[in-house]
Amino acid sequence: MNVDLLTLFPAGLMKVVGNGEYAGPCLWCGTGRDRFRLWPERGMTETLYWCRVCHRSGDGIALVQRLTGLRYRDALAALGLGPAEGGSLRAGGSLAGRRPSLPAGQKTPGGGGCPAGRGSGSGAGLAPVERQAPPLPGEVWRRRAGEFLRSCQQRLDLSPGTCRWLFAWRHVWPDSCEPCALGWHDADKYELRETWGLSGPGKVLLPRGIVIAVRRSDEVVALVVRRPSDAKAEQSRYHEVAGGARGLPYIVGESGRPVVVCESALDAALVWQFGRGRVAAVGLNGATKGVDHEADAFVRSAPVAILSPDGDDAGMQALRTWRTWWPGAVVVPPLGGPKDLGDMHQAALTAPENGSIPALDEWVTSALAYARSQQAGRAA
Repeated sequence: MNVDLLTLFPAGLMKVVGNGEYAGPCLWCGTGRDRFRLWPERGMTETLYWCRVCHRSGDGIALVQRLTGLRYRDALAALGLGPAEGGSLRAGGSLAGRRPSLPAGQKTPGGGGCPAGRGSGSGAGLAPVERQAPPLPGEVWRRRAGEFLRSCQQRLDLSPGTCRWLFAWRHVWPDSCEPCALGWHDADKYELRETWGLSGPGKVLLPRGIVIAVRRSDEVVALVVRRPSDAKAEQSRYHEVAGGARGLPYIVGESGRPVVVCESALDAALVWQFGRGRVAAVGLNGATKGVDHEADAFVRSAPVAILSPDGDDAGMQALRTWRTWWPGAVVVPPLGGPKDLGDMHQAALTAPENGSIPALDEWVTSALAYARSQQAGRAA
């Protein structure tokens, strides 16, 4: 459904400032007469608005909720993107007559830059970009890494308390750990480099935390450990185990399914878990990391590719690069304000009364519907 967002604002509130950009007072903080910027022609699940004072930003669904008072699912239904609260699909439900309330004391009014926008994944037909993969570790390293991962997964079987804690902290289900190549290491440990087929001085550090394995051809070729929140301040949150292939993307799920690309490997695992077989996922292990041939081919083979960068400056910068790699992909960011998909899911569970923030299973459903509608529109 095409919705003219400008008709939902009080008459005269938003003024055109050029290039599809409109300015007016912020609907949240009420500051000024042109601090709030709107790009109504962007897709409904892309960043459509931004306040230059309070830095509130979000997608069209969140904006429609603010303008109309609808709950999340009803806003989706009114936009033709999903079912209403009662479960029936209301594609094209009416938004007419709904208006926002301005912050207290704000009067209806009378150029500027904007953050990088998240446009649709257009530009199909560009030549594939040449990929460079880091060297893979030797056979001894791969064998020891596989043994270490299996031991970390067995610890979960022997420790129900750890499983409950892991689910409460990162929402990882115990039965997701094996297909997602995740495990738990319960204490810092140092091993001889020779054990891993490495030369040189020092030892190999295996920190306490969630073990994330990157696999190629069913073998572990990289290990990253996500330290828990109680780690020392001087320790980095993520530790790459020495000798592994550095910077390789994390892949989970079956090739040929719709795929979601995000920054975090753990977020990718959660997308696969809550997608319940509907999607695969790729975590690029950071906003600035590259992509190898296998990950690139995995994304290109998908019938639908969805890009979901983090909602910060680094994520917006990353999106520009991702869209040169996969120009036919559709952009669906985390919805409702949280920075990434994991934070979005946590926020949905923490504050279920906030209907603007979907849980990951809801997000996957909506993202697939939106991406497919975008593809159908391009093909028409």
